Amino acid sequence: MPSSIAIPKNYLEKVNNEYKLVDVVKDYIKDLYKFINNYKSVWNWHVVDFYMKDCWYDEKIFPTEWRLLKDCTLDEILRMTSLHEVKEEWPESLKNYIHLTKEISLIRNPELINLDNHFTIEDINKNILIGMNPKKIYEVKILAALINKVAKSNHINNILDIGAGQAYLSSVLAYQHNLRVLGVDCDQIQICGASTRNEYIKRALAFNSSNKKNNNTNNNNNKEKNENDGNYNDENYSTNENENENENKSDSNEKEKQIGKLYMCNRLVTENDTFASLIEEITKHEEIIDPKESWLTCGLHACGDLTPSMIKLFLKGNSNAFVGIGCCYNLLTEEDHDNNEKGFPLSEFSNENGFQLGPAAKMIACQVTPKWITQKSSIGETFKKHFYRALLQVIIFENHLLPEEEEVENHIVIGRMRKQHMKSFKAYATEALQRLHVPIEKIESLPFESYVEKYQHRQGEIIAAWALRTLISNAIESLILTDRWLFFQEQSRILQESTQNQCIDTHLFPLFDQVTSPRNMVFIAIKKTQAKKPKNF
Repeated sequence: MPSSIAIPKNYLEKVNNEYKLVDVVKDYIKDLYKFINNYKSVWNWHVVDFYMKDCWYDEKIFPTEWRLLKDCTLDEILRMTSLHEVKEEWPESLKNYIHLTKEISLIRNPELINLDNHFTIEDINKNILIGMNPKKIYEVKILAALINKVAKSNHINNILDIGAGQAYLSSVLAYQHNLRVLGVDCDQIQICGASTRNEYIKRALAFNSSNKKNNNTNNNNNKEKNENDGNYNDENYSTNENENENENKSDSNEKEKQIGKLYMCNRLVTENDTFASLIEEITKHEEIIDPKESWLTCGLHACGDLTPSMIKLFLKGNSNAFVGIGCCYNLLTEEDHDNNEKGFPLSEFSNENGFQLGPAAKMIACQVTPKWITQKSSIGETFKKHFYRALLQVIIFENHLLPEEEEVENHIVIGRMRKQHMKSFKAYATEALQRLHVPIEKIESLPFESYVEKYQHRQGEIIAAWALRTLISNAIESLILTDRWLFFQEQSRILQESTQNQCIDTHLFPLFDQVTSPRNMVFIAIKKTQAKKPKNF
Protein backbone atom coordinates (compact mmCIF):
# COMPACT_ATOMS: atom_id res chain seq x y z
CA MET A 1 0.00 0.00 0.00
CA PRO A 2 1.58 3.34 -1.06
CA SER A 3 2.10 6.20 1.40
CA SER A 4 -0.97 7.99 2.71
CA ILE A 5 -1.86 10.98 4.87
CA ALA A 6 -5.20 12.17 6.30
CA ILE A 7 -5.23 15.55 4.57
CA PRO A 8 -8.60 17.28 3.95
CA LYS A 9 -10.72 15.76 1.21
CA ASN A 10 -10.54 18.81 -1.07
CA TYR A 11 -6.76 18.41 -1.24
CA LEU A 12 -6.84 14.63 -1.65
CA GLU A 13 -9.10 15.03 -4.67
CA LYS A 14 -6.29 16.87 -6.49
CA VAL A 15 -4.08 13.77 -6.59
CA ASN A 16 -3.80 12.18 -10.05
CA ASN A 17 -1.25 10.44 -12.26
CA GLU A 18 0.49 13.69 -13.07
CA TYR A 19 0.12 15.46 -9.71
CA LYS A 20 1.43 13.07 -7.07
CA LEU A 21 0.39 12.94 -3.42
CA VAL A 22 3.68 14.46 -2.26
CA ASP A 23 3.10 17.46 -4.56
CA VAL A 24 -0.39 17.98 -3.18
CA VAL A 25 0.92 17.73 0.39
CA LYS A 26 3.50 20.43 -0.37
CA ASP A 27 0.67 22.70 -1.53
CA TYR A 28 -1.28 21.76 1.58
CA ILE A 29 1.50 22.59 4.03
CA LYS A 30 2.13 25.93 2.32
CA ASP A 31 -1.56 26.78 2.66
CA LEU A 32 -1.47 25.71 6.31
CA TYR A 33 1.48 27.95 7.07
CA LYS A 34 -0.09 30.87 5.21
CA PHE A 35 -3.36 30.45 7.11
CA ILE A 36 -1.61 30.27 10.49
CA ASN A 37 0.41 33.40 9.73
CA ASN A 38 -2.54 35.33 8.30
CA TYR A 39 -4.14 35.07 11.75
CA LYS A 40 -0.95 35.46 13.75
CA SER A 41 -2.25 38.54 15.56
CA VAL A 42 -5.21 36.50 16.87
CA TRP A 43 -3.01 33.92 18.60
CA ASN A 44 0.38 35.55 19.16
CA TRP A 45 -0.36 37.53 22.33
CA HIS A 46 0.21 36.77 26.00
CA VAL A 47 -2.41 36.70 28.72
CA VAL A 48 -0.25 38.91 30.96
CA ASP A 49 -0.53 41.70 28.39
CA PHE A 50 -4.26 41.39 27.85
CA TYR A 51 -5.44 44.30 30.04
CA MET A 52 -2.10 46.09 30.12
CA LYS A 53 -2.18 46.58 26.34
CA ASP A 54 -5.96 46.47 25.87
CA CYS A 55 -5.59 43.58 23.41
CA TRP A 56 -9.32 43.09 22.87
CA TYR A 57 -9.72 46.65 21.61
CA ASP A 58 -6.59 46.65 19.46
CA GLU A 59 -7.77 46.42 15.84
CA LYS A 60 -4.37 45.06 14.83
CA ILE A 61 -5.07 41.98 17.00
CA PHE A 62 -8.83 41.40 16.82
CA PRO A 63 -11.13 42.83 14.12
CA THR A 64 -13.63 45.31 15.54
CA GLU A 65 -16.63 43.26 14.37
CA TRP A 66 -15.48 40.29 16.45
CA ARG A 67 -15.97 42.13 19.74
CA LEU A 68 -19.55 40.90 20.09
CA LEU A 69 -18.14 37.57 21.26
CA LYS A 70 -17.41 39.05 24.69
CA ASP A 71 -21.14 39.03 25.42
CA CYS A 72 -21.65 35.37 24.49
CA THR A 73 -22.51 32.80 27.13
CA LEU A 74 -19.92 30.22 28.18
CA ASP A 75 -21.98 27.52 26.42
CA GLU A 76 -21.87 29.48 23.15
CA ILE A 77 -18.11 29.94 23.44
CA LEU A 78 -17.57 26.24 24.14
CA ARG A 79 -19.77 25.16 21.24
CA MET A 80 -17.87 27.51 18.96
CA THR A 81 -14.52 26.15 20.10
CA SER A 82 -15.29 22.43 20.34
CA LEU A 83 -17.91 22.02 17.60
CA HIS A 84 -17.11 25.03 15.37
CA GLU A 85 -20.71 26.18 15.72
CA VAL A 86 -21.46 29.74 14.67
CA LYS A 87 -24.46 32.03 15.04
CA GLU A 88 -26.15 33.53 12.02
CA GLU A 89 -25.75 37.11 13.24
CA TRP A 90 -21.98 36.82 13.63
CA PRO A 91 -19.88 38.67 11.02
CA GLU A 92 -18.72 36.72 7.98
CA SER A 93 -15.05 37.31 8.77
CA LEU A 94 -15.47 35.61 12.16
CA LYS A 95 -17.49 32.70 10.75
CA ASN A 96 -14.89 32.23 8.03
CA TYR A 97 -12.06 32.03 10.59
CA ILE A 98 -13.93 29.47 12.71
CA HIS A 99 -14.79 27.41 9.62
CA LEU A 100 -11.22 27.44 8.27
CA THR A 101 -9.64 26.32 11.54
CA LYS A 102 -11.52 23.05 11.07
CA GLU A 103 -11.49 22.63 7.30
CA ILE A 104 -7.76 23.17 6.80
CA SER A 105 -6.65 20.80 9.55
CA LEU A 106 -5.81 17.12 9.13
CA ILE A 107 -8.70 14.67 9.54
CA ARG A 108 -8.85 13.82 13.26
CA ASN A 109 -11.83 11.45 13.40
CA PRO A 110 -10.70 7.77 13.24
CA GLU A 111 -14.21 6.69 12.23
CA LEU A 112 -13.63 8.32 8.85
CA ILE A 113 -10.61 6.05 8.23
CA ASN A 114 -12.43 2.69 8.72
CA LEU A 115 -9.70 1.23 10.92
CA ASP A 116 -11.85 -1.74 11.98
CA ASN A 117 -11.29 -3.27 8.55
CA HIS A 118 -7.51 -3.38 9.06
CA PHE A 119 -6.79 -4.88 12.48
CA THR A 120 -8.49 -6.53 15.44
CA ILE A 121 -8.42 -5.02 18.94
CA GLU A 122 -8.25 -7.52 21.80
CA ASP A 123 -9.20 -7.09 25.43
CA ILE A 124 -6.06 -7.01 27.55
CA ASN A 125 -5.41 -9.62 30.23
CA LYS A 126 -6.31 -7.91 33.52
CA ASN A 127 -2.95 -8.89 35.05
CA ILE A 128 -1.17 -6.70 32.50
CA LEU A 129 -3.31 -3.64 33.30
CA ILE A 130 -1.72 -2.86 36.67
CA GLY A 131 -1.05 0.86 37.08
CA MET A 132 -2.95 1.95 33.97
CA ASN A 133 -5.78 4.48 34.14
CA PRO A 134 -8.77 4.14 31.75
CA LYS A 135 -7.25 6.57 29.22
CA LYS A 136 -3.98 4.65 29.13
CA ILE A 137 -5.79 1.31 28.78
CA TYR A 138 -7.76 2.72 25.85
CA GLU A 139 -4.59 4.01 24.12
CA VAL A 140 -2.41 0.98 24.77
CA LYS A 141 -5.04 -1.55 23.72
CA ILE A 142 -5.49 0.09 20.32
CA LEU A 143 -1.88 1.01 19.61
CA ALA A 144 -0.57 -2.41 20.67
CA ALA A 145 -3.04 -4.09 18.32
CA LEU A 146 -1.87 -1.87 15.48
CA ILE A 147 1.82 -2.50 16.21
CA ASN A 148 1.14 -6.25 16.38
CA LYS A 149 -0.59 -6.08 13.00
CA VAL A 150 2.27 -4.16 11.37
CA ALA A 151 4.89 -6.43 12.96
CA LYS A 152 3.26 -9.76 12.09
CA SER A 153 2.38 -8.62 8.56
CA ASN A 154 6.03 -7.84 7.95
CA HIS A 155 7.48 -10.92 9.70
CA ILE A 156 8.80 -8.89 12.64
CA ASN A 157 8.96 -10.33 16.14
CA ASN A 158 11.25 -7.78 17.86
CA ILE A 159 10.01 -4.43 19.18
CA LEU A 160 12.06 -1.48 20.44
CA ASP A 161 9.81 0.78 22.56
CA ILE A 162 11.58 4.14 23.03
CA GLY A 163 10.47 6.38 25.90
CA ALA A 164 8.81 3.32 27.42
CA GLY A 165 8.22 4.88 30.84
CA GLN A 166 6.40 2.36 33.05
CA ALA A 167 6.35 -0.09 30.11
CA TYR A 168 2.58 -0.05 29.71
CA LEU A 169 2.79 -0.46 25.95
CA SER A 170 5.82 -2.77 26.16
CA SER A 171 4.12 -5.20 28.54
CA VAL A 172 1.01 -5.50 26.37
CA LEU A 173 3.12 -6.13 23.28
CA ALA A 174 5.11 -8.81 25.10
CA TYR A 175 2.49 -10.58 27.19
CA GLN A 176 -0.67 -10.01 25.13
CA HIS A 177 0.78 -10.23 21.61
CA ASN A 178 3.71 -12.61 22.19
CA LEU A 179 6.46 -10.30 20.94
CA ARG A 180 10.05 -9.87 22.12
CA VAL A 181 10.16 -6.29 23.45
CA LEU A 182 12.92 -4.01 24.66
CA GLY A 183 11.64 -0.97 26.54
CA VAL A 184 14.12 1.92 26.67
CA ASP A 185 13.92 5.05 28.82
CA CYS A 186 16.54 7.57 29.93
CA ASP A 187 14.86 8.03 33.31
CA GLN A 188 16.27 5.55 35.82
CA ILE A 189 13.23 5.98 38.11
CA GLN A 190 10.87 5.02 35.28
CA ILE A 191 12.96 1.97 34.45
CA CYS A 192 13.00 0.84 38.10
CA GLY A 193 9.22 1.23 38.28
CA ALA A 194 8.76 -0.62 35.00
CA SER A 195 11.00 -3.48 36.14
CA THR A 196 9.08 -3.87 39.41
CA ARG A 197 5.80 -3.82 37.51
CA ASN A 198 7.14 -6.36 35.01
CA GLU A 199 8.06 -8.82 37.77
CA TYR A 200 4.56 -8.52 39.23
CA ILE A 201 2.96 -9.23 35.86
CA LYS A 202 5.14 -12.28 35.22
CA ARG A 203 4.29 -13.72 38.64
CA ALA A 204 0.58 -13.08 38.16
CA LEU A 205 0.55 -14.67 34.71
CA ALA A 206 2.54 -17.68 35.95
CA PHE A 207 0.17 -18.09 38.93
CA ASN A 208 -2.91 -17.99 36.72
CA SER A 209 -1.37 -20.45 34.28
CA SER A 210 -0.56 -22.84 37.16
CA ASN A 211 -4.10 -22.60 38.54
CA LYS A 212 -5.62 -23.39 35.15
CA LYS A 213 -3.43 -26.47 34.80
CA ASN A 214 -4.47 -27.66 38.27
CA ASN A 215 -8.15 -27.07 37.47
CA ASN A 216 -7.83 -29.01 34.22
CA THR A 217 -6.15 -31.90 36.07
CA ASN A 218 -8.95 -31.98 38.68
CA ASN A 219 -11.61 -31.90 35.96
CA ASN A 220 -9.98 -34.81 34.16
CA ASN A 221 -9.80 -36.83 37.41
CA ASN A 222 -13.50 -36.18 38.09
CA LYS A 223 -14.44 -37.32 34.58
CA GLU A 224 -12.45 -40.55 34.98
CA LYS A 225 -14.23 -41.22 38.28
CA ASN A 226 -17.64 -40.68 36.68
CA GLU A 227 -16.76 -42.98 33.80
CA ASN A 228 -15.58 -45.70 36.18
CA ASP A 229 -18.83 -45.41 38.15
CA GLY A 230 -20.79 -45.81 34.91
CA ASN A 231 -22.80 -42.65 35.71
CA TYR A 232 -23.68 -41.57 32.22
CA ASN A 233 -26.55 -42.25 29.83
CA ASP A 234 -27.12 -41.04 26.30
CA GLU A 235 -28.00 -37.51 27.49
CA ASN A 236 -25.06 -37.30 29.85
CA TYR A 237 -22.71 -38.67 27.24
CA SER A 238 -23.78 -36.02 24.77
CA THR A 239 -23.19 -33.26 27.34
CA ASN A 240 -19.82 -34.66 28.42
CA GLU A 241 -18.72 -34.92 24.84
CA ASN A 242 -19.46 -31.23 24.29
CA GLU A 243 -17.69 -30.28 27.50
CA ASN A 244 -14.74 -32.43 26.48
CA GLU A 245 -14.59 -30.68 23.14
CA ASN A 246 -14.78 -27.22 24.74
CA GLU A 247 -12.10 -28.06 27.28
CA ASN A 248 -9.83 -29.41 24.55
CA LYS A 249 -10.33 -26.14 22.67
CA SER A 250 -9.58 -24.19 25.85
CA ASP A 251 -6.41 -26.20 26.46
CA SER A 252 -5.41 -25.69 22.86
CA ASN A 253 -6.02 -21.96 23.05
CA GLU A 254 -4.02 -21.77 26.28
CA LYS A 255 -1.08 -23.42 24.59
CA GLU A 256 -1.39 -21.14 21.59
CA LYS A 257 -1.57 -18.03 23.78
CA GLN A 258 2.12 -17.96 24.57
CA ILE A 259 3.72 -14.87 26.02
CA GLY A 260 6.75 -13.07 24.70
CA LYS A 261 9.67 -11.50 26.55
CA LEU A 262 10.17 -8.02 27.97
CA TYR A 263 13.52 -6.39 28.75
CA MET A 264 14.07 -2.93 30.21
CA CYS A 265 17.05 -0.68 29.53
CA ASN A 266 18.19 2.69 30.91
CA ARG A 267 20.28 4.27 28.16
CA LEU A 268 20.26 6.34 24.99
CA VAL A 269 19.82 4.49 21.71
CA THR A 270 21.92 5.58 18.75
CA GLU A 271 21.66 4.91 15.03
CA ASN A 272 24.53 2.41 15.32
CA ASP A 273 22.62 0.24 17.80
CA THR A 274 20.67 -2.79 16.65
CA PHE A 275 18.00 -4.72 18.49
CA ALA A 276 20.30 -7.76 18.66
CA SER A 277 23.25 -5.80 20.05
CA LEU A 278 21.08 -4.14 22.68
CA ILE A 279 19.63 -7.45 23.88
CA GLU A 280 23.08 -9.02 24.04
CA GLU A 281 24.36 -6.04 26.01
CA ILE A 282 21.49 -6.17 28.52
CA THR A 283 21.60 -9.94 29.02
CA LYS A 284 25.40 -9.93 29.10
CA HIS A 285 25.42 -12.18 26.02
CA GLU A 286 23.25 -14.83 27.71
CA GLU A 287 20.70 -14.33 24.93
CA ILE A 288 21.96 -14.17 21.36
CA ILE A 289 19.72 -12.92 18.56
CA ASP A 290 20.47 -13.25 14.89
CA PRO A 291 21.54 -9.73 13.84
CA LYS A 292 19.63 -10.22 10.59
CA GLU A 293 16.31 -10.47 12.46
CA SER A 294 13.90 -7.62 11.68
CA TRP A 295 12.74 -5.17 14.35
CA LEU A 296 10.20 -2.39 14.74
CA THR A 297 10.73 0.93 16.55
CA CYS A 298 7.74 2.40 18.38
CA GLY A 299 6.71 4.99 20.94
CA LEU A 300 3.50 6.19 22.55
CA HIS A 301 3.38 9.94 23.23
CA ALA A 302 7.12 10.50 23.03
CA CYS A 303 7.60 14.08 24.27
CA GLY A 304 8.99 17.03 22.36
CA ASP A 305 12.15 16.29 20.39
CA LEU A 306 12.04 12.58 21.27
CA THR A 307 9.66 11.77 18.41
CA PRO A 308 11.82 13.52 15.76
CA SER A 309 14.85 11.76 17.24
CA MET A 310 13.06 8.40 16.97
CA ILE A 311 12.19 9.12 13.34
CA LYS A 312 15.82 9.95 12.53
CA LEU A 313 16.98 6.86 14.42
CA PHE A 314 14.64 4.70 12.35
CA LEU A 315 15.73 6.30 9.08
CA LYS A 316 19.46 6.15 9.76
CA GLY A 317 19.55 2.81 11.57
CA ASN A 318 18.59 -0.76 10.75
CA SER A 319 15.04 -0.80 12.08
CA ASN A 320 12.56 -2.17 9.53
CA ALA A 321 9.37 -0.44 10.67
CA PHE A 322 8.24 2.52 12.76
CA VAL A 323 4.98 3.19 14.63
CA GLY A 324 4.83 6.32 16.73
CA ILE A 325 2.64 9.01 18.27
CA GLY A 326 4.18 12.26 19.51
CA CYS A 327 3.11 14.88 22.04
CA CYS A 328 4.31 17.94 24.01
CA TYR A 329 4.94 20.17 21.00
CA ASN A 330 5.83 23.01 23.37
CA LEU A 331 9.12 21.17 24.04
CA LEU A 332 10.16 21.07 20.37
CA THR A 333 13.37 22.93 19.58
CA GLU A 334 13.61 25.04 16.45
CA GLU A 335 17.39 25.48 16.49
CA ASP A 336 20.26 23.00 16.65
CA HIS A 337 21.92 23.03 20.08
CA ASP A 338 24.43 21.00 22.10
CA ASN A 339 25.05 18.57 19.24
CA ASN A 340 21.29 17.86 19.07
CA GLU A 341 19.42 18.52 15.86
CA LYS A 342 16.25 20.62 16.01
CA GLY A 343 12.83 19.02 16.30
CA PHE A 344 11.04 21.39 13.88
CA PRO A 345 11.02 21.73 10.98
CA LEU A 346 12.40 18.38 9.84
CA SER A 347 11.73 18.39 6.11
CA GLU A 348 13.96 20.08 3.59
CA PHE A 349 10.85 21.59 2.02
CA SER A 350 9.76 23.30 5.26
CA ASN A 351 13.29 24.53 5.94
CA GLU A 352 13.62 25.95 2.45
CA ASN A 353 10.33 27.79 2.88
CA GLY A 354 11.42 29.22 6.23
CA PHE A 355 8.64 27.70 8.31
CA GLN A 356 8.89 28.82 11.94
CA LEU A 357 6.51 28.50 14.89
CA GLY A 358 7.83 30.16 18.04
CA PRO A 359 6.92 29.44 21.69
CA ALA A 360 3.31 30.67 21.56
CA ALA A 361 2.37 28.54 18.53
CA LYS A 362 3.98 25.40 19.96
CA MET A 363 2.13 25.89 23.23
CA ILE A 364 -1.18 26.41 21.40
CA ALA A 365 -0.61 23.18 19.42
CA CYS A 366 -0.89 21.31 22.74
CA GLN A 367 -4.40 22.63 23.43
CA VAL A 368 -7.39 20.29 23.20
CA THR A 369 -10.41 22.29 22.06
CA PRO A 370 -12.64 19.24 21.25
CA LYS A 371 -12.66 18.36 24.97
CA TRP A 372 -13.77 21.78 26.17
CA ILE A 373 -17.47 21.15 25.76
CA THR A 374 -17.21 17.99 27.88
CA GLN A 375 -15.31 19.79 30.65
CA LYS A 376 -17.32 22.94 31.23
CA SER A 377 -16.38 23.22 34.91
CA SER A 378 -12.61 22.79 34.46
CA ILE A 379 -12.55 25.07 31.40
CA GLY A 380 -14.40 27.69 33.43
CA GLU A 381 -11.63 27.44 36.03
CA THR A 382 -9.03 27.84 33.28
CA PHE A 383 -10.70 31.02 32.06
CA LYS A 384 -10.82 32.32 35.64
CA LYS A 385 -7.10 31.60 36.02
CA HIS A 386 -6.34 33.63 32.88
CA PHE A 387 -8.52 36.49 34.14
CA TYR A 388 -6.70 36.45 37.49
CA ARG A 389 -3.27 36.41 35.84
CA ALA A 390 -4.07 39.31 33.52
CA LEU A 391 -5.49 41.32 36.41
CA LEU A 392 -2.48 40.55 38.62
CA GLN A 393 -0.19 42.02 35.97
CA VAL A 394 -2.13 45.29 36.16
CA ILE A 395 -1.74 45.38 39.95
CA ILE A 396 2.00 44.65 39.78
CA PHE A 397 2.70 47.47 37.34
CA GLU A 398 0.30 50.09 38.68
CA ASN A 399 1.63 49.63 42.21
CA HIS A 400 5.31 49.14 41.24
CA LEU A 401 5.55 45.94 43.26
CA LEU A 402 8.72 44.65 41.58
CA PRO A 403 12.07 46.23 40.74
CA GLU A 404 11.93 48.16 37.48
CA GLU A 405 14.29 45.82 35.64
CA GLU A 406 12.01 42.84 36.37
CA GLU A 407 8.94 44.77 35.21
CA VAL A 408 10.62 45.89 32.00
CA GLU A 409 11.92 42.42 31.15
CA ASN A 410 8.42 41.08 31.82
CA HIS A 411 9.82 37.75 33.06
CA ILE A 412 7.28 37.39 35.82
CA VAL A 413 6.69 33.68 36.39
CA ILE A 414 4.05 32.66 38.92
CA GLY A 415 3.87 28.90 38.39
CA ARG A 416 0.97 26.54 39.00
CA MET A 417 -1.58 27.45 41.62
CA ARG A 418 -3.23 25.00 43.97
CA LYS A 419 -7.00 24.75 44.13
CA GLN A 420 -7.14 26.54 47.48
CA HIS A 421 -5.54 29.63 45.94
CA MET A 422 -8.23 29.87 43.24
CA LYS A 423 -11.12 30.40 45.66
CA SER A 424 -10.90 34.18 45.27
CA PHE A 425 -8.75 36.72 43.48
CA LYS A 426 -7.39 37.94 46.80
CA ALA A 427 -6.20 34.40 47.69
CA TYR A 428 -4.65 34.03 44.22
CA ALA A 429 -2.92 37.40 44.22
CA THR A 430 -1.64 37.04 47.79
CA GLU A 431 -0.03 33.67 47.02
CA ALA A 432 1.40 34.91 43.70
CA LEU A 433 2.91 38.07 45.20
CA GLN A 434 4.43 36.11 48.07
CA ARG A 435 6.14 33.88 45.51
CA LEU A 436 7.54 37.05 43.94
CA HIS A 437 8.88 38.08 47.37
CA VAL A 438 6.69 41.16 47.71
CA PRO A 439 6.65 42.25 51.39
CA ILE A 440 3.55 41.03 53.22
CA GLU A 441 2.69 44.49 54.53
CA LYS A 442 2.60 45.78 50.97
CA ILE A 443 0.38 42.89 49.87
CA GLU A 444 -2.08 43.49 52.72
CA SER A 445 -2.43 47.16 51.73
CA LEU A 446 -3.52 46.43 48.16
CA PRO A 447 -7.20 47.05 47.22
CA PHE A 448 -7.85 43.68 45.56
CA GLU A 449 -11.62 43.97 45.68
CA SER A 450 -11.56 47.34 43.94
CA TYR A 451 -9.58 45.89 41.05
CA VAL A 452 -11.98 42.94 40.72
CA GLU A 453 -14.95 45.33 40.71
CA LYS A 454 -13.30 47.48 38.04
CA TYR A 455 -12.43 44.59 35.70
CA GLN A 456 -15.14 41.99 36.40
CA HIS A 457 -17.31 43.14 33.51
CA ARG A 458 -14.35 42.60 31.15
CA GLN A 459 -13.89 38.91 31.97
CA GLY A 460 -15.91 38.00 28.86
CA GLU A 461 -13.23 39.65 26.73
CA ILE A 462 -10.49 37.32 27.89
CA ILE A 463 -12.75 34.26 27.55
CA ALA A 464 -13.60 35.16 23.94
CA ALA A 465 -10.00 36.05 23.10
CA TRP A 466 -8.57 32.85 24.58
CA ALA A 467 -11.12 30.75 22.69
CA LEU A 468 -10.28 32.47 19.39
CA ARG A 469 -6.58 32.02 20.09
CA THR A 470 -6.93 28.32 20.84
CA LEU A 471 -9.15 27.52 17.84
CA ILE A 472 -6.09 27.39 15.62
CA SER A 473 -4.46 24.59 17.65
CA ASN A 474 -5.38 21.75 15.26
CA ALA A 475 -4.01 23.71 12.29
CA ILE A 476 -0.66 24.26 14.03
CA GLU A 477 -0.45 20.60 15.04
CA SER A 478 -1.30 19.65 11.45
CA LEU A 479 1.65 21.74 10.25
CA ILE A 480 4.05 19.92 12.62
CA LEU A 481 2.76 16.48 11.64
CA THR A 482 2.68 17.18 7.90
CA ASP A 483 6.28 18.39 8.06
CA ARG A 484 7.24 15.03 9.59
CA TRP A 485 5.39 13.14 6.84
CA LEU A 486 7.23 15.13 4.19
CA PHE A 487 10.53 14.35 5.92
CA PHE A 488 9.79 10.64 5.62
CA GLN A 489 9.01 11.11 1.92
CA GLU A 490 12.22 13.01 1.28
CA GLN A 491 14.27 10.34 3.02
CA SER A 492 12.45 7.63 1.06
CA ARG A 493 13.43 9.35 -2.18
CA ILE A 494 17.07 9.57 -1.05
CA LEU A 495 17.03 5.88 -0.08
CA GLN A 496 15.49 4.90 -3.41
CA GLU A 497 18.07 6.88 -5.37
CA SER A 498 21.00 5.38 -3.46
CA THR A 499 19.82 1.75 -3.44
CA GLN A 500 17.66 1.60 -6.59
CA ASN A 501 15.33 -0.94 -4.98
CA GLN A 502 14.42 0.38 -1.50
CA CYS A 503 11.86 2.92 -0.33
CA ILE A 504 9.76 3.83 2.72
CA ASP A 505 5.97 3.72 2.78
CA THR A 506 4.62 6.21 5.32
CA HIS A 507 1.10 6.58 6.68
CA LEU A 508 -0.33 9.29 8.95
CA PHE A 509 -3.87 8.97 10.25
CA PRO A 510 -6.02 9.36 13.41
CA LEU A 511 -5.95 6.31 15.66
CA PHE A 512 -7.75 7.41 18.85
CA ASP A 513 -10.89 9.36 19.56
CA GLN A 514 -9.56 12.91 19.98
CA VAL A 515 -11.72 13.72 23.00
CA THR A 516 -10.47 10.62 24.85
CA SER A 517 -6.86 10.95 23.69
CA PRO A 518 -6.09 14.36 22.11
CA ARG A 519 -2.70 13.42 20.61
CA ASN A 520 -4.31 10.85 18.35
CA MET A 521 -2.30 10.95 15.10
CA VAL A 522 -0.11 7.90 14.43
CA PHE A 523 2.76 7.43 12.00
CA ILE A 524 3.49 4.08 10.38
CA ALA A 525 6.63 3.78 8.25
CA ILE A 526 7.85 0.56 6.63
CA LYS A 527 11.10 0.06 4.76
CA LYS A 528 10.49 -1.92 1.59
CA THR A 529 12.55 -3.58 -1.09
CA GLN A 530 11.31 -4.26 -4.59
CA ALA A 531 12.96 -7.69 -4.63
CA LYS A 532 10.92 -8.95 -1.68
CA LYS A 533 7.96 -6.78 -0.84
CA PRO A 534 6.67 -7.19 2.72
CA LYS A 535 2.99 -7.05 3.38
CA ASN A 536 1.85 -3.58 4.27
CA PHE A 537 -0.59 -2.28 6.79
